Amino acid sequence: MTASLTCLATFTAKKDCENKLKEALTALVEATRQEAGCISYTLHQGSENPLLFAVIEHYKDKAAFDFHSEQSYLLKLKEILPELVDDLAINTYINCA
Repeated sequence: MTASLTCLATFTAKKDCENKLKEALTALVEATRQEAGCISYTLHQGSENPLLFAVIEHYKDKAAFDFHSEQSYLLKLKEILPELVDDLAINTYINCA
């Protein structure tokens, strides 16, 4: 059985860039949800700190995540992230229970 893969991507927007970052991240949601291997893809903004964002992504397997990572809309985001974020962390996890 192939293990599903979860990605937790967290972003801290630069001061006064939270709206631009939110717009850029929101633009990925529908396209990513249409990918064959995407199980779910949700964007969250900090309830107490609006500079914080988290994207919780679930894929059927690593190949589906790798496919997502190569999409033009994600590559475009990677190009503009340095001007929008102070901190970024992308961690992946496999289902173990």
